[in-house]
Amino acid sequence: MEEMRGTRMSAAKSRKGAAVLLAFFAALSARAEMLRILDFENRNERFEARACDGCSAAFSTNFATSGSSSLRLHSRHWQSRADKCTKATFPVDADFSRFDRIAFDVRLDHVKGCGGTITFSGGSFNEIVSFRLPRPGTRRFVIDLPPWTRTNRVESVTFTSSRPVCEIDVYVDNVVLLDAGETGYGALDGYIESLEGECSALESERDHLRDYARFYKDAAKASGVAGGVLVGKATSMDRVRPRAAFKVDCSMPLGIALAGNEAEAVQLLLSPADADLLDVRVELEGDLVSDGATFKKECVKVVPMGYVHSRMRESRFEQPERPLSGWWPEPLLDFPFRLDIRGTDVQSFWVRARAPYGQKAGTYRGTLVISSSGAETRKVPLEVRVRAFSLPKGFHMPAIVAMSPWGMRKVPEDRRQKCAQTLGRGRLKEYVEFFEEYELPYTKLYARAPEWGIVDFAHSRGKLETLVLGWIEAERNMAKPFDLEAWRAECMPQLERSCNEAKKRGILGKCVFFLCDEMPVAAQGRMRAVAKEVKAKFPDVPILTTAFNPELGAEGSVLDLMDGFCPTTKYYFDNLAAVSNARSRGQKVWWYICKDPEPPYANAYVSSPALALRAIAGAMTAKWRPDGFLYYALCLWNDNMPIEGGPFTNWNPLSWEDYEGDGCWAYCGPGGKPLASVRLENYRDGVEDYAYACLLESLGGKAVVPPSLVATPKDYSLNPADYYRWRESMADEIERRLAAQDGGAR
Repeated sequence: MEEMRGTRMSAAKSRKGAAVLLAFFAALSARAEMLRILDFENRNERFEARACDGCSAAFSTNFATSGSSSLRLHSRHWQSRADKCTKATFPVDADFSRFDRIAFDVRLDHVKGCGGTITFSGGSFNEIVSFRLPRPGTRRFVIDLPPWTRTNRVESVTFTSSRPVCEIDVYVDNVVLLDAGETGYGALDGYIESLEGECSALESERDHLRDYARFYKDAAKASGVAGGVLVGKATSMDRVRPRAAFKVDCSMPLGIALAGNEAEAVQLLLSPADADLLDVRVELEGDLVSDGATFKKECVKVVPMGYVHSRMRESRFEQPERPLSGWWPEPLLDFPFRLDIRGTDVQSFWVRARAPYGQKAGTYRGTLVISSSGAETRKVPLEVRVRAFSLPKGFHMPAIVAMSPWGMRKVPEDRRQKCAQTLGRGRLKEYVEFFEEYELPYTKLYARAPEWGIVDFAHSRGKLETLVLGWIEAERNMAKPFDLEAWRAECMPQLERSCNEAKKRGILGKCVFFLCDEMPVAAQGRMRAVAKEVKAKFPDVPILTTAFNPELGAEGSVLDLMDGFCPTTKYYFDNLAAVSNARSRGQKVWWYICKDPEPPYANAYVSSPALALRAIAGAMTAKWRPDGFLYYALCLWNDNMPIEGGPFTNWNPLSWEDYEGDGCWAYCGPGGKPLASVRLENYRDGVEDYAYACLLESLGGKAVVPPSLVATPKDYSLNPADYYRWRESMADEIERRLAAQDGGAR
């Protein structure tokens, strides 16, 4: 059987190698009839440029790859959102309908990296495509065109040099449209570069086949290959990629440990042993039992893992050992569909247990049944250990999140009624309940007023926590004058209406105002003027801001009227003394993440370690004690359609700018059904870790987070076993202290 498996793997590698060679020679022989739309040779050509002081966009004779002229974008170091990106917009007069890609040369003339975007505009459409320059030199980019450009007229193309980390020059030239089969390259160097992605894919496949062979050997030794399936496991903090390098533990049983009123998960990993596995199902066989007690079947959920495809060829986060391109485990596909496992793919099933409050302590044992069409049934033991205590009811950590589905990119009209955004908004109450299960109470962050119907829905069920009563802005562009009187006339009536609505419901004590999101330092004087107006009119409603100033509201400073601050995790840690001083003045200090801070800081991208969010919400929160967690979006879906099949989905993970998964922790399933993600599950697990720490301290203990687990927000353990050891040590101490009290462990 192993000989058969080796033959299958060798054949797969041979086919892949042959395909790359064929692609190479086909590229050499191609006679592309491309359409050049911009060459920057006509110095009289008109274009619209926008740049900040010290930046420029102009024609240049340097680094021209076609003709004698190129476009030069000069940018200074991007420091804040007040800085404008350098961009140049050119009108185009070309029919894009028969083309599927755009190609262009880019020269980076500096040692540090830089990002960029292209914007295609036509009629009511505006589509952004991102690219990344990881190193200096000239590179030929070939990028898929947005679908709508093939059915609509494109009126302009804009090139943008975005967020450079230092003063930088970027040169662009030779912009062409490509039809199917055209390579877009004009020299052998270009052809070789075009194959780099194929080489990377071969390396990834090599690593996958190596780990698959190890999986086959270990699984056969541990439990055999009955049913033609390899069986293994991984923790909920592991990302197991289906076609890249992976780690697997073949020892059994599957094990989950948790307290009452807690959810925890483990991953069951399956792969074909000899032939493809068709119509695969995994189900729990009845209740779990322990010394006469039962753990109900409905408290265990088995959900197939779904995968989204990253198209980023190089890691922008300087982690070359973790390439971003390829399939990543993300959505949990909690709906019926036919699941086939083919070739050497490794398929994960998310096995989640939720212990009811007051569940009797013990180790409950049961069986998972694996079945597939035409194959022998396979059984796997499952053990759920329930601790002798329950976590308190209710939310364990204050949080402000924006959960309403939305997008940055416009959706074509013929898709709008069926897109994820539309379907998700139609089931908003369902999403509110869904996110409550993940420790995320309802509020709206970027809205002038709450949706009072949804507020009433949450409040009637006792689930209303911190409610943003209104998002308040002031003009942040210092080049524009700020009219405080006009602001007062426009904004104050709405704030007053919202306050009256909150008073009528008796919830004003749960409300805050969110003031001036990430306001740059230069404009914070205007922010103070607005805060003064709001405080005078509504003294009972605290003001929270993400605007950052190292003083954090010290007396006499520009932000001294704030009641709460919310810096990023990085700035929170870098200014711990200011955090302590703010708290001594009675001010709250929350923290947040968004696209920043970038790795090695813990964050929540599709390619981030799965445990990164667990570390932020759990060990890091227990160590540095922010007063709450803020996140700007949970359902940033852009123009995606709902996921209706799998496991390999058609969901585009590119969410905010050129970040994959930023602002998107949940997905849209059939008909708008909410689907969880690996990251969302790990966030809840982290909050529950923090609940362990709070419960231990309420019993007189001390929840110590060792430096080996978390030292800084960017220096934290990537080993799941370390987090389990920390949590179990707290659980042991909680049980000892409860057992010593009258009335026992409950």
